[in-house]
Amino acid sequence: MGPGREQTYWDVDHVPLRGLDGTVDGVLILADEVTHQVLSRRKVQELAQSLAQERDVLQTIMENTPAQLAYLDPEFNFVRVNAAYAEGSGHSKQELIGRNHFDLFPHAENQAIFERVRDTGQAVVFHAKPSEFPDRPELGTTYWDWTLVPVRNASGSVEGLVLSLLDVTELKRAQKVLGPLVDRLQLLREADQSILGSSSLFFFFLASAWLPSSSSRLGPRTTANNVAKNTTLILNVKRFNFSLRFTGNIMSSFCRV
Repeated sequence: MGPGREQTYWDVDHVPLRGLDGTVDGVLILADEVTHQVLSRRKVQELAQSLAQERDVLQTIMENTPAQLAYLDPEFNFVRVNAAYAEGSGHSKQELIGRNHFDLFPHAENQAIFERVRDTGQAVVFHAKPSEFPDRPELGTTYWDWTLVPVRNASGSVEGLVLSLLDVTELKRAQKVLGPLVDRLQLLREADQSILGSSSLFFFFLASAWLPSSSSRLGPRTTANNVAKNTTLILNVKRFNFSLRFTGNIMSSFCRV
């Protein structure tokens, strides 16, 4: 290898050459360049190391996410699952790997979805999809965000499916409880706006109706105006009292929830 040339690799054999008397007269050197093989082997080793690192990262992610993850072959047999999936399924990883998903969890509707994703190569996404487990009736109806994504090989064929599940049952139940409360809060807000409007009118007419005046000095027209103002005042006081009663009823109903 001279200056400026790339490093090369060789397999070298030294074969002694002997004379008739058995003494070594020379050495035959057999050299075979193996640079390509060495570099290829290095690339394979680097790739294997990179894949091992990616596998470790993927394993760490899979085992430390709240989502339940499973990888299935095209026949829906479990190939790999994370700890969250195993725990949520009620089975150990050993009990799941190699078993068919729908042998363990029969469900005609979901099986049709799995088959469609496999056959079309189109992923599906569901939000708060209700589910029931016949073998675990104590759970009742549960709700799940889940996705099913096809995995393609180099030729574009689907070679597996990634199933991701997230239990949103508690969130769904909380929404059912809080929904009526939100509606009642909206009623309170509207009632509050009504009170503000009524009280503004109330105090406006209070000020205008009860300003100091002398009917004897100003004459009958002024007296009639004051009577009209007092009548308006009475009407607005009634509206104000009605708003207070309306709000009180809502507050009582709200506090009973």
